[in-house]
Amino acid sequence: MVGTIYADKGHADALELLVELRQRGIEAGLEVVGEGREMFVRELKELASTLGVSKRVVWSGFQKDPLPPLRHAHICLVCSRREAFGRVAVEAMSVGTPVVATAVGGLTEIIRDGETGLLYKPGEVDRLADAVESLVENHARYCPLALSGMRHVHSHFTVDLYRQKMIAAFEMVIGGQKL
Repeated sequence: MVGTIYADKGHADALELLVELRQRGIEAGLEVVGEGREMFVRELKELASTLGVSKRVVWSGFQKDPLPPLRHAHICLVCSRREAFGRVAVEAMSVGTPVVATAVGGLTEIIRDGETGLLYKPGEVDRLADAVESLVENHARYCPLALSGMRHVHSHFTVDLYRQKMIAAFEMVIGGQKL
């Protein structure tokens, strides 16, 4: 998980995911990249301890460039309760890391469930575990999903495409005059 650490980002779900996966016979780890209020981060660490997963969680703190940990990850989790856009999902997909995310806000516009990533309802840790397990246990699903996500991002979320859309919008506003 990459991003600011606060309650709406769903870190507690990710910690509970580790318990669910262990019950299914899958030993997984979680890297949390980002910062948050010290009190809340401490609460999450206490939850990890209570759940018995603290040794499988790495708290990496803030990193100026999120791409190296996203490249290193096997799966990127975006467990947000609300998400206006979903920049982390786009960044993960851009480097070929499959994304499992909540079906909320902008994430549903970025991710085509089962095609460019996997979606689940917020708080449904069992469905989150199903999605992660399907990627861990099925390499034939993992690779096409990663490749499809990467292609989707590179065809829809590039700087050049954004620039072209902005120019078109400006031209429309000024009555078709060339800029």
